[in-house]
Amino acid sequence: MKKTLIDSIMQNLRTLRLTDMAASLEHLLAIAQKKQQGHLEFLAALLDVQVQGAQQRSLERRLKIANFPPYM
Repeated sequence: MKKTLIDSIMQNLRTLRLTDMAASLEHLLAIAQKKQQGHLEFLAALLDVQVQGAQQRSLERRLKIANFPPYM
């Protein structure tokens, strides 16, 4: 895939605030090419990265709000 097209896609992902997808795009493209994955498998992997990132940030935010005492 052309670098300018990848850059454009990454910029659009950042504009849409899909930063986890933008950060993982090139890596997942390389894996998809190596494993000869189809479009749906690649898209599923890309979406999984974004969902996992959102879940992790949500957990961290809830733990911070909970203000638990330090674990000793």
